[in-house]
Amino acid sequence: MSTRSAPPVALCLALTLDPTLAVMTGGAGCNSFEAGKRCPGMTETEYRTEFSLWVIGAASMIVSTDLRNMTDFMKETLMHKEMLAIHQDPMGIAGGLVHKDESSAGCAQPADNKPANGKNGYCQMWARPLSGGKWAMALFNRNNHSATVSGPFSALPAQPAQTILGSNEHAGAAPTTLAVRNVWSGADLGSHSGSFSAELDGHATVVLLLSPA
Repeated sequence: MSTRSAPPVALCLALTLDPTLAVMTGGAGCNSFEAGKRCPGMTETEYRTEFSLWVIGAASMIVSTDLRNMTDFMKETLMHKEMLAIHQDPMGIAGGLVHKDESSAGCAQPADNKPANGKNGYCQMWARPLSGGKWAMALFNRNNHSATVSGPFSALPAQPAQTILGSNEHAGAAPTTLAVRNVWSGADLGSHSGSFSAELDGHATVVLLLSPA
């Protein structure tokens, strides 16, 4: 663990579509979207998005900034109990990108689509199965502008029949109606059928806990 001084916001993750390791650090900024490159100096929205996707990916996480100098935002992000509970879910199944929304408002691929930004979709749904017959779902807006991002429940990964915990009584596809909770805000959003949509600012992500209604 490094003891170097951290800038006001010094939380960074190397974002890929197949995460295996997350590193939180301090340092100069960067302008790259390339996989494996760390980008300190991003906005708080972008930092929280990256942390959200690493939680869905069940990535190993390392904090390499001076813990004595962590900002309130860093503490709120890194020590969020519900997010950590998802990350540490005892079933231990990693999630990832499961759906690209190209039809909702603001999500269509532009005519001058550039592979560096658009090959994986501008509006994404990430998900992972959790113990107790639940799912974690993240809706991610890669655009620079706001967009409505939709996540169909049919794209959720199936609950496996066998896990490290033994037989899974909840094995199978997700039900069509699920209770939705906004994990970051702690708000219960009621039951939804078929899908859930959220209006997101550019580069923002909402993480949802989905439970049988």
